[in-house]
Amino acid sequence: MNTEAPPSDVMAKSTDSIGSEARLDGVAVAFSGLCAIHCLLAPVLLSVSPLLADSVLVSEHAHRWLLLFIVPVSVLALHSGFRRHQDYRTLALAAVGLFLLAVSAIAGVEVLGDLAERALTTAGGAILALAHLRNYRCIKALARHAGA
Repeated sequence: MNTEAPPSDVMAKSTDSIGSEARLDGVAVAFSGLCAIHCLLAPVLLSVSPLLADSVLVSEHAHRWLLLFIVPVSVLALHSGFRRHQDYRTLALAAVGLFLLAVSAIAGVEVLGDLAERALTTAGGAILALAHLRNYRCIKALARHAGA
């Protein structure tokens, strides 16, 4: 067994990798939050200014567009973190969150109705954000353990 400390450049790469993984988790949480904020603010924006009805901000397709960013960023961040921590609960949480977001974005208000679509989007975004927070914490715990 090698008891020598790893070279400083290996530790620096590891720290840089953890930082970039944490940033990816942060970006993914921000995208999930945008879906939830959109759900909450769209009715307010429409009531204040009916001219916004044709805007992308209140379009029923806004969630579909956000999903195009949420899925790849989430998959990249979670895959990268999972390779380190092997925490299946994080993946399960993320899968549930992404599934709810996908169902609400694909089915939309037309199929689900306004209330159910908002509930699914908000729940999916919150669950996905929790998965990214758990991913971040698992990565940080491994970094602390490796540094100890």
